[in-house]
Amino acid sequence: MLWIDIWFVAYLGLLGLVVGSFLNVVAWRLPRRQSIVRPPSACPACSHLLSAIDLVPVFSWLFLRGRCRYCGAPISVRYPLVEMLTGMVFALIALGCGISIGILVPLGLSVVWITCGLIARDAGTAARRAGHARRLWRTAGILCWIALAVTMAAPWIAVWLGN
Repeated sequence: MLWIDIWFVAYLGLLGLVVGSFLNVVAWRLPRRQSIVRPPSACPACSHLLSAIDLVPVFSWLFLRGRCRYCGAPISVRYPLVEMLTGMVFALIALGCGISIGILVPLGLSVVWITCGLIARDAGTAARRAGHARRLWRTAGILCWIALAVTMAAPWIAVWLGN
């Protein structure tokens, strides 16, 4: 393995951590029909706006021991887990695809899959509470078939992109 490949895998792994942090925001705000850009991130318990040092993927959660810096409320372990998962997925895609334009297809699909998984998990919890689980499973099945079709088309998309 060349040094440039190692750096590329590490770079995409770190990029995945940052993207995972953003996916947490998207999965939280999108079902609530909130903007994913404004307002800035805040503690759900005390509503204090978080500073840049509070938003460093994984490390902030570890440094703060899973608690809000301002009010001490617990922060869900879900946040660093999603960030680490996304970082690992990005690094594995980099290992499998190497440096090419074709890497954009699996990266994009992984972002969509992770976000949909987070939203579906939250919706599943809410649906079980409300008794709408059957409708959720039907919708999830349809979305899985669509995602499978897009995944199967990925090699042709990569060829079309010039890889």
